[in-house]
Amino acid sequence: MWHHDPLHDQRYSLLDLSEHGLRVRSSARLPEGMTGRVTLALDDGTRFSRAAMVAWCRASRNDDGATTHFEAGIRLFDGRMGAYGPAEDAA
Repeated sequence: MWHHDPLHDQRYSLLDLSEHGLRVRSSARLPEGMTGRVTLALDDGTRFSRAAMVAWCRASRNDDGATTHFEAGIRLFDGRMGAYGPAEDAA
């Protein structure tokens, strides 16, 4: 959930994940510096929710130069991933 639209969750495709951040694919540009909260449920059952900020965003283009999607780097701020185990709730 991002501060620009706090009443609606937004879903993104996860491309990369590390302890301090992630890279996502989006159909819309994410403004650099935008803050919000990232909530993930991983395939292994691990769940977490962390404060986050968009560190960068760039357009991906096809051979004709048309934008097909955006990729963004998201910096995570509070706590470590994996703090919530399979049986725990991230809320």
